[in-house]
Amino acid sequence: MYAIRSYEQSLRTEYANDKKSKLTPAQIDVKVKAEMAVYNRIADRTFRNSYTDENGNAIKHGSDEFLAKIAEPEFNGQNSTKKPDGMEIPVKVVIEYMRSKYPDGKGYAPNLAPWNERIATHKENLHELNVELKTGLQKEGMSDKERKSFQKDMEKKIASESNKMYAVELERRHRMEEFEKSSNLIFGKNSKGEYNVSSSEIAKQTKAAICRADTNYLQNRVNGRMDASFGEYFMNKVEMGDIRPGTGQTKGLVWDNGYLKGYDDQYPPKGQDGIPDGFDASNEYTGEPLSHDYIQEVTANMKPGQAIQVWADTDVNKGNNSKPGPNHYYEISMNSKGEFVYLNHTGEAVQYFDKDGKPSWLKHNFPIPREAWKSLRIFRVYK
Repeated sequence: MYAIRSYEQSLRTEYANDKKSKLTPAQIDVKVKAEMAVYNRIADRTFRNSYTDENGNAIKHGSDEFLAKIAEPEFNGQNSTKKPDGMEIPVKVVIEYMRSKYPDGKGYAPNLAPWNERIATHKENLHELNVELKTGLQKEGMSDKERKSFQKDMEKKIASESNKMYAVELERRHRMEEFEKSSNLIFGKNSKGEYNVSSSEIAKQTKAAICRADTNYLQNRVNGRMDASFGEYFMNKVEMGDIRPGTGQTKGLVWDNGYLKGYDDQYPPKGQDGIPDGFDASNEYTGEPLSHDYIQEVTANMKPGQAIQVWADTDVNKGNNSKPGPNHYYEISMNSKGEFVYLNHTGEAVQYFDKDGKPSWLKHNFPIPREAWKSLRIFRVYK
């Protein structure tokens, strides 16, 4: 609540000091109330996992209205702005909630349960294999050759199971390290007891490159893989070492490690498209995007109310910043008519040429005509 009041006061001060616009107190009040209505609406949605329409009626999961609502740019936007909007607001809400719940980070611990459970299973398997080995070696009637062959086979199984357990232990250690990076960013303080990085700065940098984590959330929710609110999902990501500060956005939580991903498979299969790892390297990729026919082939079993995730090039032909490779993740859903709908959460429209060769714009929540797929420049599909 303090953060919201503080933001409202900063808006009033900004408008009052704006000599160019020369707004009256009454005009300032109208502008501030309008901006705060949007801010509060976004902030309030952070920990909600269901939505209502303008009349207060519940929006049914999987409906066309739900698909548009969950991916709406007002909440999910990533545009660079002077004033906080889009993803900047829910991320700030989450950070401030965590700081309020865990003062100085005390009591804040990682959630490594998935890896602990896998390690426990491997330990149990190892115990059973060792018992089987011991029992088998004591079995009467075996020749020396049979005994040696049995022992060799069992020791091979034990070594394999041990290696699997060590691999999970290594992954758990890595997750712990990733968790600590995020925890230090969120809770780190200086000698004066002040946070090293403000919640506003963390939110602003996170907003700039959160597309992968946000799209994983959207896809998870649309396809019924989870029921969590965005706030709960994002906190889980941090606790599981599934998101950490980036290489460019060092004060933002943007590097998605993909445990809470929204998909099972990627197309083309991993390692078959030649796109290099890393944001900068992949953005320089000069290969061709996927064809319309290929995308239709790999999504042939899609059903209305479901979503795919795409990795696409959204900065082609944008002047000096134009790069040929993929740079952005977003969601495409199938509506009740069986049409694919463009749901880029940034709200960016894409220009294409229609069947008559005339320039047209594909906007958020519009069905994608065949002629527009080429302009979307999709390099990977995740489903």
